[in-house]
Amino acid sequence: MDLTIAVVIAYGLFCLVGGIIGYAKAKSKASLIAGAVSGIALFASAYGMTEGMRIASFIVLTVAVLLLVDALPVVIS
Repeated sequence: MDLTIAVVIAYGLFCLVGGIIGYAKAKSKASLIAGAVSGIALFASAYGMTEGMRIASFIVLTVAVLLLVDALPVVIS
């Protein structure tokens, strides 16, 4: 397994677990949905990367940027 694919899988796992923790602590359905959708998209992208699909890398980048834009206001304040 390539290191890049392992990192994407780990990132997907962190997103999924983060969504579950957000739901457990704050009963935030938005956190659960965002974590699940992000995690599944990252897992699917990791699989796509193993199959040589170039679009998978762009999906990973898109998910990362969207999560950054969502978290940026919290980090700034």
